[in-house]
Amino acid sequence: MDDFRNLLFKVRPKRSARSIAEAEEAYRQAIASGHADFAPAAMDDLGRLLARQERFAEVEEAYRQAIASGDADWAPFAMDALSELFADQERLAEAEEAYRQAIASGHLNWAPYAMVLLGDLVARQKRFAEAENAYRQDRTTTWSDTGSKGTK
Repeated sequence: MDDFRNLLFKVRPKRSARSIAEAEEAYRQAIASGHADFAPAAMDDLGRLLARQERFAEVEEAYRQAIASGDADWAPFAMDALSELFADQERLAEAEEAYRQAIASGHLNWAPYAMVLLGDLVARQKRFAEAENAYRQDRTTTWSDTGSKGTK
């Protein structure tokens, strides 16, 4: 386990093209390992790394892999990240669906965050009653631990 942790933390990219390429390779190795704890985290890290390079199709794939992992923490986090990617690309229906999936996860951190972002998204579309409902629901919902670690 320490080998994967060292690998992932050692390669956090600096700014050089070489370190970015090394980080990408390390994340891909961690993903290929299938390690239950580190592969989903590496999927997210890879997505963020690729986003900085504007490789958006690959970003989407990395986040979808993290979601498919079913990891109690990383899957909801990736749902939020994917939602934001879609919103930034004006793929609003897909963003809305991904936010709703993140909310449905019930994750202690990411479900409430997704609720607020859903409100922002629908407000942007002038769907003000829905936005108000999302904001009110976030404030009145008691988010409980649904099996996630809630540590992100």
